[in-house]
Parts: sequence; structure tokens; C-alpha cells
Amino acid sequence: MSTVTLVACAATKLDRRAPARELYRSDLFAKSSAYAQRLGEWYILSAAHGLVHPDTVLEPYDITLNDMTRDERMTWSCKVARQLRQRNIQADRCVVLAGRSYRDLIMGALRLSFAEVVIPLEGLGIGHQKQRLAQLAQVAA
Repeated sequence: MSTVTLVACAATKLDRRAPARELYRSDLFAKSSAYAQRLGEWYILSAAHGLVHPDTVLEPYDITLNDMTRDERMTWSCKVARQLRQRNIQADRCVVLAGRSYRDLIMGALRLSFAEVVIPLEGLGIGHQKQRLAQLAQVAA
């Protein structure tokens, strides 16, 4: 079964342009992206750019979905859905490593694009998410 993983961006970033995989500087992002890489193809859900390939070079920015209005979040989710279609990602399963604000509005598009959508960290606090990612990484190894 082929898998694509979507990882939420992080508020803390480098102060210079860098590939997206290096731009975001949080422990949760590091653990999420490390696990995502073990699963195969992965992308970052960026509040500023939508669906971003990890190798895409980005400038630092200070935008979060948590500060957006519902209409702005809807516009963002439509952008992500469009980017998913444009990339024509061929996978059976989508693993989403993102909080509710980053995933709720795109779930419909994800369910249309993938046979299975998995949210392994749903309902967990940050500490438990990190523990769960460590467990998942051991299984994926």
C-alpha cells in the first residue's frame, strides 16, 4: 500500500530562506517529518503556501491558520485541495500529522483523493504526540 504523509508546519522558523524540511524548527515537526520520511512521500501543510514539497525553498514567514478567519481558512483549504489535484499524488493512504485547524477543512478533499485517511495523533496533547511518533517510528523502522 502506497502512503503519502502530510505534516503541519511549525511556528518557529529559521531566520533565513531554506528548504521547507529545514525551515521549520520545532521538536514536533522534527519528529513528524522523520516519521513521514520513513513512510515515503511527504508534504508540508504551510499556512502561507498550502501544500509544500519538503525540498521547496521558502522565506521565513509569520502566518498561522490559528490567526485566520473562517473564510481565510476556507480559502486556504481550497488552495490545498487544488494543489493535491495538481500534484496528482498517487497513493492509497494519506497519513495526516497535523492539528485540527490544519486538517479539518481539508478532510473532504483528502477522503476524495485517498482510499484511506489516517490521523494517528488525533486527540493527543503535544507530549503524547511526541511519544506516539517515537512508537510509530520504531514500528516503521
